[in-house]
Order: sequence, then structure tokens, then C-alpha cells
Amino acid sequence: MIETRFTLKNPRRRSAKALVEAGHYDHVNHLVRQAKLAVDQQRVGDYEVVLIGAEPGVHCVTSNDALAAASRARLDRPTYLDGLLFGEQFPEEHARGPIVLLHNPMYIWSGISFYLALTVEGGTRGKPRRRILSSVSSGGLWQSNYRFLFVHRLKNES
Repeated sequence: MIETRFTLKNPRRRSAKALVEAGHYDHVNHLVRQAKLAVDQQRVGDYEVVLIGAEPGVHCVTSNDALAAASRARLDRPTYLDGLLFGEQFPEEHARGPIVLLHNPMYIWSGISFYLALTVEGGTRGKPRRRILSSVSSGGLWQSNYRFLFVHRLKNES
């Protein structure tokens, strides 16, 4: 799996609503608006996150593949806060393609887990790409253009 690293700046405490607004998304899914996103697990200071994506030629990735790659790289699962900060601070990276956060699921319905995702639509036939804050489910199988956000384990969290 391919890794790309980013540093998130975490300057002050903000509510989930304020973080969503700061992301300037073109659309926010109604399930995300209704969810009670817990952002009380505020991290202190700047920290590193990693996007993990499929190798060229791979057609799909399972959630287990992404979690195993994260475990080998000593990365932790993200929180809602990590995704909201990433969407705010790296909108151009978000616009490149969908990013899933394999955190504790927002919802579980009929055995299917729903996760926070930074998705996109458009970008074809001259239409601009729209950045969307969404909830997604896949049954654990993702197209190869999906990337997964994880958090670099801090030294004091090892």
C-alpha cells in the first residue's frame, strides 16, 4: 500500500459544527449533520496523519487490508476530529479522491458499518469536483481510488 504523510495543525478546541463549517464543503450529508460527532478527544499540538492507498494495478481494497497496513506501519485509527481537521486543512488533497476514516463506526445498521468520509463527485465533462463530507459503508470492500486516513502514533502513546 502507498503512504502519504501530512501534518495537521490543531490550534484550539472547536465544536464539531465549527469544524464542519471551517471545511467549506460543497455538501454535507444529512447523516453527518444528524450524527453526534465526538470531537472531545482533542489532540494537543500538531501531529502527523497518513493516507494509505492501493498500489497501482489493484482494483479493490478491503477494510482489513487497510487496517493491516496501518498496523504494520504502527499507525492508529483516526477519530472524527482527524478527518474534520484534514478536510479543513488539505482541501486540495480531499478533491483528488475519496478518503475514508476507519474509526469506530458512526452507525451500524443490519451489520453494516458506516464511517465518516471525505468524498468527491463531478470532475467529468467539464464539471468541477465537489467536496463532500459524507458517511459511507461498503461492507468492507472499497474501490482502489479510496484512500484511508490513519494517525501516526505519538511517542507518548506507544
